[in-house]
Amino acid sequence: MAHKFSVIAIKGNDLKKVETAFKAFRYFDLESDKSFPVIDEALFYLGKNFEKLMEEDDVVLRGVWADTAYTYLYDPEMVDATDEDALEELAKKINTAVYVFIIDEAAAAYEFASYSPKGQQRYFSLEGKDLFNDGEPLPEEQGLNMNGQTKAADLLQLAANLDIDLEFKHTPEPFLVKELGYNEDL
Repeated sequence: MAHKFSVIAIKGNDLKKVETAFKAFRYFDLESDKSFPVIDEALFYLGKNFEKLMEEDDVVLRGVWADTAYTYLYDPEMVDATDEDALEELAKKINTAVYVFIIDEAAAAYEFASYSPKGQQRYFSLEGKDLFNDGEPLPEEQGLNMNGQTKAADLLQLAANLDIDLEFKHTPEPFLVKELGYNEDL
């Protein structure tokens, strides 16, 4: 099965950082969390319901969890991961690294970005063409195809090199799905 997902990984195990992230993306918590015993059930729920809830009720769904090294946001819409201003603001506000991974094998779209209080680095390729490659590469990128030849395996390996679990092998239970409202005024 082809990979298709968008994950934001915030350095450090601290679910309170999620609240700061939601504010950066102009969301507010509707206090209607759903809890799933395994991540596969949560990912199925997110994939099946994110469009319907957004269209019908203006509700945004995000998966949220933390492991020993990172706090994660799973974005089924793939929109937060491309909001450069909010991501840069978030990294500065919480004073830590924020990593973004977008993998859509069906569209041959691959993106990686890192934001820190010191700056940012971004890479994006689509259908075998580099659309941008800005900033200084991370040491963890060495030996990987961060060029027009990028594949999902390259980004999954980069994530593993950074100790980020994009294959959801070590995701703690229960897995939360947050229902959020969208507020332009925040």
